[in-house]
Parts: sequence; structure tokens; C-alpha cells
Amino acid sequence: MFITKIKVLYNVTEKEIARRIGISRSQLYRIKNGQSSTTTEFLEKLKKAFPAVDLNEVVEEINRMKQKTKELKKEA
Repeated sequence: MFITKIKVLYNVTEKEIARRIGISRSQLYRIKNGQSSTTTEFLEKLKKAFPAVDLNEVVEEINRMKQKTKELKKEA
């Protein structure tokens, strides 16, 4: 997961990741679990705060999580 990579590469907590990109921890949680959409602004802030992050990987991962969330909702 991109959050885990950031935590390891930059030795930061999820709280610090959220703070650096200007969102709440709950918003970060929703994004990483595919429950919320990302914006270009989010991706730009993420890249600025954590330059080693591959945005293509981030977008692919978020899309996979969105698909899983969608499938789980259909099953329920």
C-alpha cells in the first residue's frame, strides 16, 4: 500500500502524512480504503510532500480499492 511505503520511506505516521498533505486522518483512511475519491490537488500535495512516491502506483492502488469496495457493496 502506498501509505505503508510512505511510512517506511519517510519514517512518519499516518497522522503526519495527513498533516503534510493538508487532510484529516479520516479522509486519508477513506482514500486509502477506496471509500473516497482523490483529486489532482491531493496527488500534487502528496508528490510535493513525499517526492519518492510513484503517483501511478498510488492511482492504481486507489482504483483497485475502489473496485473492491464496489464489489463488497454489491454482495451486501
